[in-house]
Amino acid sequence: MTSPDWKKFEELAAAIQRDLAPEAKVTENAKLVGKSGTPRQIDILVEQDAGQFDLRIVVDCKDHKKPVDVKDVEAFLGLVEDVGAHKGAMVAANGFTDTAKARASDAGLDLFRLVDTANHKWRSYVSIPAVLRDFQVSAYSFSISWKGYGALDVRKDLRYLPIVRRDGSLIDYACNLVAARWEDETIPVVLGEHRNIPLVSEPTFLQGPDVLFEATIRLNAHVREVIFFGQLPIVDVRGFKSELEDVTHIRSLTTAPLNPEKVSREWQQVASIDQLAVKPVIRLTVKTVYPRYEPEAG
Repeated sequence: MTSPDWKKFEELAAAIQRDLAPEAKVTENAKLVGKSGTPRQIDILVEQDAGQFDLRIVVDCKDHKKPVDVKDVEAFLGLVEDVGAHKGAMVAANGFTDTAKARASDAGLDLFRLVDTANHKWRSYVSIPAVLRDFQVSAYSFSISWKGYGALDVRKDLRYLPIVRRDGSLIDYACNLVAARWEDETIPVVLGEHRNIPLVSEPTFLQGPDVLFEATIRLNAHVREVIFFGQLPIVDVRGFKSELEDVTHIRSLTTAPLNPEKVSREWQQVASIDQLAVKPVIRLTVKTVYPRYEPEAG
């Protein structure tokens, strides 16, 4: 027999509570005799030993179509007092009215909504504000020096200059070596100008019009950052979101895959993180990786 929705809602809330408090005893549909002598039904009872103290927390679950009103809060406050609980909390599928929130806040009662991205009736679609800082080499130049006879054709693009060894074998093209120095962080991932960086650690030679000559090649690079702000989807998370303060109680989460190219197309580019009206929850840092240059055959 299929359980009714209200029962499934209670079971889900209890499972989340066990995730959040794995050392506590969490009992569904518990029975306690109150000070009044009346047996009281508790949707979720949370019990835990804390040193010399035995803590008792009672949780009420409401799978209502509309926000829970103040009369339900008043009724539950009476139950909390009657069973002598140290804390009470309510979990509602569709939140609480403003008067219910005000009464609960005044009485020290916690109010929550479920947060769960699993596929069920109460599924949440969650994203969190995030920024991505993309560090890039925005410009670079070369300082080339040599002794003795040598000549370069300055009309050619030096980015594609072949850098070779004494025997003429190719080390790589200049632009690929810049990318390599960026990837191994010989070019610091720090904003600003970085000068006189060795392009290659071994002796380097250049091919002139009629002679191979040894040259010292140093790199000057400028690093900038581009900042993007957007909402990062969460594909796996569950917990409780407070209705009284900006807090969500979870143990872990899994974000959707992050594609920097998609971010650059779809997220908002901003000048500064400090200027954002919404505080980012996650700050991510990447650095642009540049494709290799491969000359056309023939």
